[in-house]
Formats: sequence, structure tokens, C-alpha cells
Amino acid sequence: MRLQPRPPRAPAGPPVVPVSPVSPPLRRTERGASELFILLMMTTMLAFAGLAYDAGMAFNARRHANNVASAAARAGANEVEPDALYTIGIPLLDESNAVNAARNRVALDGLTVLEADVEMGVQMRVKVQATHETTFLQVIGIGSLTVEAEAKVMAESLAAP
Repeated sequence: MRLQPRPPRAPAGPPVVPVSPVSPPLRRTERGASELFILLMMTTMLAFAGLAYDAGMAFNARRHANNVASAAARAGANEVEPDALYTIGIPLLDESNAVNAARNRVALDGLTVLEADVEMGVQMRVKVQATHETTFLQVIGIGSLTVEAEAKVMAESLAAP
């Protein structure tokens, strides 16, 4: 059995890093580069998060406007002229009452009525507008977003022919 020589031991203390004449200037020019990169990335990510938040809130405002328009159209379609329904069997809408009912329903939610009218005597159409005040988009000058929604409802008789 032959003994193998031991590998030389590393000297005690911190490791020795070879220094080249190019190292010191490079260290000085790279100082703070990671902080700048992180700052730019965080700003970009915050801008995208703000855009996503405001876009989501605008979609919610649009959905709310759509729900209000549908409810207003249904309220207007409930204003049927009883004489027409009982004499000829067709649920004709009382135009002035239907439009007033639709406008009153939209006013309950604080939205703006763009159009409310009766079409062909049996169909109620309502178009509303809602405004969403932005939160993050104000930084780039967009203070509010306006959304519109439209709904149509047809009055039908449930009586058998």
C-alpha cells in the first residue's frame, strides 16, 4: 500500500482574488446600475398595475350601466296600455308612461339617460351613460372614462292565443 501525498492546504484567512488593472474603473462605472434597473422595473410594474386596476373598474362601470339599462327597459316595458291588450290582444306600450318609467329607473342609480324610446309600439329601448373617475390614469392626464350601455325589451302577452 502506497501512501498518496496530501494536497496542499489553503492558507488561513479570506480568499485571495486576483486583481487586474482593468477592475477598479469598471467597478466605479457599474456602481448603482442595479438600483437604476430595479427603479425602472418597479415604475413600469406599478404603471401596469394601475392600468389594470382602472381598466377593471371601467369594465365594472360598464357592467353596472348595462344592468341599469336593462332594468330601465324592463320598467318601461311594464307600462302596457290595458285597452289595447284587452281589445286587440297586443301589449302596446303607453309611450309617455314607458319613457318616464325608464328615465325614473335610471335616475335612481344616478346615471345619464342618452335615449329612451318605444319602437314599433311594443319594444322599449334605453341607452345610458356612466362616468368612471380614474385613480392611476390621472397621472398621465386621463381623469375619467365614459362608458355607455344599451338594452332593448319587448313587451309580450302571456295569454294563450
